[in-house]
Amino acid sequence: MMKKAELLAPSGSPEALRAAVLNGADAVYLGAESFSARSGAQNFTRAQLEEAVRFCHLRGAAVHLAVNTVFLKRELEKVCSLIRFAAECGVDACIVQDLGALEIIKKTAPDMEIHASTQMTVHSPFGIKILEKLGVNRAVLAREMSRFEIKKAVESTDIETEVFVHGALCICYSGKCLFSSFLGGRSGNRGKCAQPCRLPYTMNGKKGYLLSPHDNCLAEHVKELCDIGVSSLKIEGRMKSPQYVAAVTGVYRKIIDTGKASREDLKKLHDIFCRGTHFTDSYYIGKGEDELINAALSNDKTGKNVSGELLKSAEATYASNKDIKRLEMSFDLSENNGEILLKAKCGGAEGIYKTEAEDAPAISAERAAEQLAKLGSTPFKTGEIKTGDVHMRISALNALRREAVSGIENKISESFKKGVTDFAYIPQTFEKHAEAKLCAAVRSEEQAMAAAQMCDTLFVPLRLLGKSLSLTGEKNVYALMPLIIEEKNEKKIKSDIEKALKAGVCGFICDSLDAMGPAFEYSENIVGGFGLNITNPLAANELLKLGAKEAIASAELCMRDVKELSLGTSLDISALIYGRVPLMTTKHCFMKGNLCGKCEAVLKDRNGVGFPIRRAEYSHGNVIFNSRPLYLGDKDFESCKIKHAVMSFTTEKPEEILKIIHMIKEHKAPGFEFTRGGQSGGNRK
Repeated sequence: MMKKAELLAPSGSPEALRAAVLNGADAVYLGAESFSARSGAQNFTRAQLEEAVRFCHLRGAAVHLAVNTVFLKRELEKVCSLIRFAAECGVDACIVQDLGALEIIKKTAPDMEIHASTQMTVHSPFGIKILEKLGVNRAVLAREMSRFEIKKAVESTDIETEVFVHGALCICYSGKCLFSSFLGGRSGNRGKCAQPCRLPYTMNGKKGYLLSPHDNCLAEHVKELCDIGVSSLKIEGRMKSPQYVAAVTGVYRKIIDTGKASREDLKKLHDIFCRGTHFTDSYYIGKGEDELINAALSNDKTGKNVSGELLKSAEATYASNKDIKRLEMSFDLSENNGEILLKAKCGGAEGIYKTEAEDAPAISAERAAEQLAKLGSTPFKTGEIKTGDVHMRISALNALRREAVSGIENKISESFKKGVTDFAYIPQTFEKHAEAKLCAAVRSEEQAMAAAQMCDTLFVPLRLLGKSLSLTGEKNVYALMPLIIEEKNEKKIKSDIEKALKAGVCGFICDSLDAMGPAFEYSENIVGGFGLNITNPLAANELLKLGAKEAIASAELCMRDVKELSLGTSLDISALIYGRVPLMTTKHCFMKGNLCGKCEAVLKDRNGVGFPIRRAEYSHGNVIFNSRPLYLGDKDFESCKIKHAVMSFTTEKPEEILKIIHMIKEHKAPGFEFTRGGQSGGNRK
């Protein structure tokens, strides 16, 4: 018999929540009015959240609250308030991206489960081990993982794992997209993604929707995922309609229960919503990457043309007053010494409800059982009923039943409520560096040699330090770890780490939790890269507890926020002041074909703006860089109290590097187009 995983369905509105639960969801995930990565969904007010939790728990379903954005220092108290409220009304788990949220939950609501969002970009056992150290209860695995990677991840840990089985895909590695932020100031990490990936682009003669993947569908792999031991199967779609939620949840419920996906099931999934002509399982099967991209079609939704019959049938599953998903309640009715006792039990909730016997004809056991079974529109169905003859009126018996039902409802709801503490974020101020040191991050040996002429500290790709490049004798050199640690490259990466250490490398820069895993095996001098999206002091403190010595602030922060971050933590904070920010890192390679081997290309948008593409480290994937470099060299970045002012060089030639460093040292305005960063309006300056 197939092991059954939890079915986790999206709820972007109260109606969608009802649709999910009444179609068989074991759990739902939803967002509150703030700090949700889907700010465009209807989401839930606090009153609606409280009612949603009660509705779900009375039907055997759990509620996971998405608190999965990054937070600024000035927002931390509001996050504390939300977490406290969630715990008090019985939310089962919080889904988080921001490391600071971990501290808040552990301090505010210690009994709350913590689920690490897919935005944390965990692809490997290395990342999962870091999550374990952080006290996380469940890892929501990155959507780019193959069946083999998922299996290895599950086998490596005792914490729960969750996998997306249906819905929209991002071409970017989970949680590492800055495209929307830097193009228009709408941060995906703040819940405001404008989806520029769904627009047309051109590259090397190709034209179309080059960044737009087909929707994911793993319906035919559900049995395998359950057998692997995945704890939860997740449907994407908090922006989707209640009809969509009903139809898709119902299909996956059937597949989990039967172990099979029929042609009718697959057709129903396609007909209710499919972006383009077909679904994809490319990531999961680990091949067929060419089938991933929906390049020939726009953001086309077959759901726009879905038949009225399908919509009506989906709506019928949740729109009526008939509640088809109920908990079983048992009764034991007796009369003793002039007192009527009704014992009611549902799961772990039970109670005894009393009334006086009446001078009235006895109600027969059969009739009493019949009345107790009239649970009507309550969330309960009739279980075992024990009763004898009782002396009371029918109306009194009905009133006693209603009292019992209400009492059990309240007991069930109360049982999920969690204790909270008086923890509140109290800002602290720490003494910091009087002057920031310039350091250069590079991608090539030529760039490294040029930057070394004017900088004492260099961030150099690990692959170069694993080869012939040797600057460590005269400079402070840190190795830039690859973003993703794939099993096929694990031995090579560890070998290069050992070579770098022998050469005298100072430490390692890690842009993901995956990368931190092997780095910590070899060194105590770990720097969290800006890819970790550190935006507040509590997040920095979590890195400090892990053993990190420094963190580079999120590239989305303005200078004011960088300063607040730096002064609010004892961890050393650095910041990016120049460079083409990597907007996306992809598993998909855009340069297959006649560009293969060259590993350089330019992606152009509808206005002819070019975004350089380069090969990702230790991977066949790509990095898409911003069209304009970030430039803060003419600003008073020293006042941010940072340790390092980081200049990141990607496409620049050696002579350009020298000119740029001169400009920054002299605080000159650049003579080229630039951006001030994602949160300051993106490429519009």
